[in-house]
Amino acid sequence: MRQVIDLNTELNQYEVYIQGLRYELDYELLCLHDAMQREEQDAAQMSKKRLFEITDELKQYGEL
Repeated sequence: MRQVIDLNTELNQYEVYIQGLRYELDYELLCLHDAMQREEQDAAQMSKKRLFEITDELKQYGEL
């Protein structure tokens, strides 16, 4: 029984982590949009870099 509970906890932590990455992806997309509207090239480049990092991580987990 304890093994089932431990497995369930691990899955929930995984799901919470993936959901956090998705929220961060949404946030960075918003930041990129704002930077592009304000024509701030540095901020846009930073957002793009972070977006690539997040998408790479999601791809590693098979979630994208």
